[in-house]
Amino acid sequence: MDIKLRIARIALASALPWLTAAPAFAAAKPPSDIARATYTAKLVDASVVVPYLTSLPVTVKLNRLTSVTEALQLDRLLAERGASALHDALSEQTLGQIEIDGGIGDPIRFARRFRDRDGEHLVLVAQRPTSAESTSGAWPAQRYPYLIVTLDLTAEGLGSGELIAAARFRTRKDGRVELDNPGFLASRLLAVRELGS
Repeated sequence: MDIKLRIARIALASALPWLTAAPAFAAAKPPSDIARATYTAKLVDASVVVPYLTSLPVTVKLNRLTSVTEALQLDRLLAERGASALHDALSEQTLGQIEIDGGIGDPIRFARRFRDRDGEHLVLVAQRPTSAESTSGAWPAQRYPYLIVTLDLTAEGLGSGELIAAARFRTRKDGRVELDNPGFLASRLLAVRELGS
């Protein structure tokens, strides 16, 4: 499945009420909004000549989830004031952090978790740092301020996921919201494991 379609339909559709286009996920009963857990994974890039030969460690430290009330507020904010106002509101939330290769970590601004018959799924939106490197590169953080992570875990707490290193939300002329990224494929997250609360 195309990565944009996968993220829009599976990840964000389950996370924000204004994108509940997938009935199976919309009907799934979400767990409590209180969450404190740590997940580890290996970030690999399938676009290199020899994929999966090297990897970077990823650690997700989650303190809590975005509540249903907060998601509804974001829904109204986006509908009434647009993507810029949504970005400002998300910037006020710090729900945990995503650390890549031992780095300081990007703050998690949005986090939803849901379950279905295949297991548990997490959708995380982190804010990219506005460092000199991230603002002057091919995908500047001012234009693509978010890092998107999805994790899919079995009942045993093991699984895989995907990471989009640069993305943004935008509202189309027809009023629908879409995830926009510079066009590169998502990187795979392998050996995902929940370490516990």
